[in-house]
Amino acid sequence: MPKQTASDIDRIAADWVVREDRRTLAAAEQAELDAWLAADERRHGAYIRAQAAWSMLDRGRAMGAETPPARRWPVITRREALAASLVGAVAIGGVFTVSHIGEQTYRTARGEIRRVPLGDGSSAAINTASRIEVAMTGDRRLVKLSEGEAWFDVSRDRTRPFVVEARDVRLRATDGAFSVHRVGKAAEIIVAKGTVECWTTADPSRILRLPAGTKMLVSNALPSAPQTLPPSTVGRLLAWREGMVGLDGETLAQAAAEFNRYNDRRIVIDDPALGRERLVGYFRANDPDSFAKAAAQTLGAQVAASGDELHLSPRA
Repeated sequence: MPKQTASDIDRIAADWVVREDRRTLAAAEQAELDAWLAADERRHGAYIRAQAAWSMLDRGRAMGAETPPARRWPVITRREALAASLVGAVAIGGVFTVSHIGEQTYRTARGEIRRVPLGDGSSAAINTASRIEVAMTGDRRLVKLSEGEAWFDVSRDRTRPFVVEARDVRLRATDGAFSVHRVGKAAEIIVAKGTVECWTTADPSRILRLPAGTKMLVSNALPSAPQTLPPSTVGRLLAWREGMVGLDGETLAQAAAEFNRYNDRRIVIDDPALGRERLVGYFRANDPDSFAKAAAQTLGAQVAASGDELHLSPRA
């Protein structure tokens, strides 16, 4: 196969970024992308430039007040604009410097779950209504979780720690995988692989080492003991990465609150006693109607739709 030219690489990188923006890549597609990036060192830089250019296009579109919010840009138009911006960056001497393209912001809307590469071999899965800010430099990898929840699969690099800021909480790892969920002023941490160091801004000298299979709620004001979890529980708590809500004894009220994170169609529990009933099972996060019907059948309750609300109450 002939070696790809720089233009070929830029075009393919742009196509991958467009595909990722439109939807979450399937496992086979993600493997194809990873293999493509690994086969030629030039592709990694092109891919990062494409992400930066795409982010700038999105920012420009958001600033255009005359554009109706509901308008969808044709994919081919935005792909062409992206390709043109990449060519322009090369033509004017590399506008996208390493320090600039290493600083990016990723957001998700309610109900959206997005997977993004972070430019260092690491990746993030960003949960509903969340935002992360990523800064990659020569001596550190910094991610700020401004709101919501995210999962990080950290590429091994002992010379550049991977640091996550979540309000008053700080986490550091050189590899591994973990999730961080901002809960008010606290952060809930689940470590699935490797070891994560954790501390707070109130006491930065007290560093906790959280091994795989650990869950902990951390804040300046809230002392908390780490919980040790079996792999099956870790997998259930992280089922949101696949668009699922996993329940294993949570109350109906807790389950309703979880579904309401993902949907404009809200579940309302009309009876406190019903809300304390417990449920087990896996459910699609974006399908509150099916969950409400299943919960009602299991608990001997009834469902009544009212506008954008699903009311659960004891059966008469």
